[in-house]
Parts: sequence; C-alpha cells; structure tokens
Amino acid sequence: MKMKPFHALLALLLVLGLGFIIFKKIRKTNAPDSHAGARPSVVEFDLNDAERKTLMDQAEAGNADAAYKLALYYEMLRLDYTKGEHWFAKAAVLGHAGAKKWLDDIADRRHRFSPENLGAAK
Repeated sequence: MKMKPFHALLALLLVLGLGFIIFKKIRKTNAPDSHAGARPSVVEFDLNDAERKTLMDQAEAGNADAAYKLALYYEMLRLDYTKGEHWFAKAAVLGHAGAKKWLDDIADRRHRFSPENLGAAK
C-alpha cells in the first residue's frame, strides 16, 4: 500500500517531535558537570571585566575551577585559543579533570589535523 504525501509528512513530524522530546529529556537528566569535561553553553561564560579579573585573581591563587571558567571563556566566547589553552593547562595542573579532558581533546585535534596526517590521507 502506497503512503500518501500527507501521511508521510505527518509521520515524519511525529518522529521528529518525539525525537526532540526525548533529546530534551536526556539533556535534562544528564546535566553538565564541569568536572566531567562536559561542554557548557557559551552564554554561561560571558564575563564582564570585574568578573574576569576576580576569576584571574582566584586562578592565580590556586583555584582550579576559576582557571577552568577562564579557559572556557577564552576558548568558547572570545575564541582566543592561546589564552584558553593557557588557563586549561593551569586548571589541569591544579587537578581539574575537565581541564585535563579539554587538553587531551586539543592535543588529539592537533595530531589529527597536523599537516603530516592531512597529507597522508590523500
């Protein structure tokens, strides 16, 4: 039996709607944990000058979470990857598991997208 275009569209919308509901439910139950290396929203890390200065002072004093937040700010919002990597390294040295995960990911991307590896893929 051939499906009518209307019924096919209706079935597609139903599947997409259910998928969206399931995705939202999964996302709520798996709330990001900064120590697990989850990728938080960019909006969470929009800092004003005073907040950035406070985090820098705390990070320099040995606060791993402050260094991690600065790293995310530079990496995700400012797109200053050099400063982001600096603060990830600082947080990792201070024992932050999420920062260590980010540094592993950065190293992996550098390796995979190095000129030697890209040339070898041809």
